[in-house]
Amino acid sequence: MKPHQIYLFAAAVLCSIFVASMHAEQATAERVAEIQQALREAKLDGWLFYDFRHSDPLAYRILKLDEKMLASRRWFYYVPASGEPVKIVQSIEQFKLDSLPGRKLVFRGWQELHARLKEVLGASGKESKKRIAMQYSPMNDIPYISRVDAGTIELVRSFGVEPVTSAELVQRFEAVFSPAQH
Repeated sequence: MKPHQIYLFAAAVLCSIFVASMHAEQATAERVAEIQQALREAKLDGWLFYDFRHSDPLAYRILKLDEKMLASRRWFYYVPASGEPVKIVQSIEQFKLDSLPGRKLVFRGWQELHARLKEVLGASGKESKKRIAMQYSPMNDIPYISRVDAGTIELVRSFGVEPVTSAELVQRFEAVFSPAQH
């Protein structure tokens, strides 16, 4: 192969990678817009996704994240009913949610994590979000939905926020046949 052919081949490969990444970004941006529309229809202020060591496979599927990615630290992804989403990630795995749109906040220790969550959920003087969907099932009525531990629910409540079940939202995004599946 001649040098100019190698350059052309390399350029073609890079272009295909770039186009694929743009398509992935577009898919996640479209998904966030769909989530925001569903939140407005459900009269909810937002949806707070949370994961620790793959404890919530629903979050990975709904957000179109790679389910095989390394996940040894906690992360949160807050999608407000309108406005810019926010990623809260641990400094060791700070690139974990880079495929998702939104502002990124990095934390190191649990105190910083609590401060970031409080900031995002609006409890620091801003308008407080009253009702936030989470993968939570009151009285564990739907175990499939119960993916957030009680301590995290208590933490969110401590900021003046009411966690409500995301069961109907999960059903809308997870339990519906696509046209291809139908």
